[in-house]
Amino acid sequence: MENFSDIGTTKTATPKVVAFDFDGTVVLTMQGYGRVAAALIAGTYETDPVSAYDGYMTTSGIPFRHQLELMFPGDSRNEKIAEQFEIDKLEVLKVTPPDSEVFELFAQLIGSGIAPAISSNNGYSVVQHYVKQFELPAMLALGYKEGFGKGKPHIDFMCEYF
Repeated sequence: MENFSDIGTTKTATPKVVAFDFDGTVVLTMQGYGRVAAALIAGTYETDPVSAYDGYMTTSGIPFRHQLELMFPGDSRNEKIAEQFEIDKLEVLKVTPPDSEVFELFAQLIGSGIAPAISSNNGYSVVQHYVKQFELPAMLALGYKEGFGKGKPHIDFMCEYF
């Protein structure tokens, strides 16, 4: 084993931003979304609600239309069901505020000079609306737009923005 004592003291830089996932992290929506998705999937693709719920949860983290393509590749009904899900999930969001701990954490970060940000594959306008509706003090809230999703595109944008 090498001796690292001669390296000296390392100074750790304070980050400028901390990014959080939205659904299931900042706001606990996954069970509600799962119920909505299961009802749509079971009613459309003639599968049982438990399997539909499990399929949704197993593929979550990507836009719903992409989840449907994984579960039902090439099915002509996928786009219509994805559009309906986007409408129905707004009802879940309306009644699911962030926990008080989220507000406390964001305030602590801001007080320390660190910007809290949201990076989500939920729709861009949905994330923006939610942040405004519940007055969530995120310094930046990014959602999915065609060609601009969670991961490298959001990280690159945050690096440039901050």
